[in-house]
Amino acid sequence: MIKDLYKDRMIFFINRIENHKLNWALTGSYRLFLEGGEGIIRPNDIDILTDKEGAKSIKELFEEYIAKPFGYSTSGGIKSYYGQLKIGEIDFDIMSEVFNEVDRDWIRIPNLECVEYLTLFNRRIPVLPLEIERKVSEILNRREKLDAINKIIEKKKTAENRVDGSANK
Repeated sequence: MIKDLYKDRMIFFINRIENHKLNWALTGSYRLFLEGGEGIIRPNDIDILTDKEGAKSIKELFEEYIAKPFGYSTSGGIKSYYGQLKIGEIDFDIMSEVFNEVDRDWIRIPNLECVEYLTLFNRRIPVLPLEIERKVSEILNRREKLDAINKIIEKKKTAENRVDGSANK
């Protein structure tokens, strides 16, 4: 099952980095899938945002899994230091120094100063907040992803209202 395959690869990644002091966050489709996006969005890879030192460490820790060499890249309105790992069947896109193009100017969104934590796989996993994911999707004009994020936010609000409503009874 695809859900288990991604989970297994993510746990493998976390196990390999957990004893290293890396500044990182899970972002993208798999991050959305894990926070209420099942049935709304299908992950196509695992995106990791990190800083330059984190990218260097990941490159060294996963040397045998490098599918695309690390280097500076510009694609689809995103400029970053980028490399790709292939762990089993799953691609891990590793990005640092990320800039997004807005009105012919490059702005630094997202960054690692605003991470939140989700408890997944019996671990605290750093993730980019949904609002940041939404802002980046708006900037890059990724309508399908933006629609999915809005549905996930609405689903979370509905669940919170149910909990609040039952607590007041």
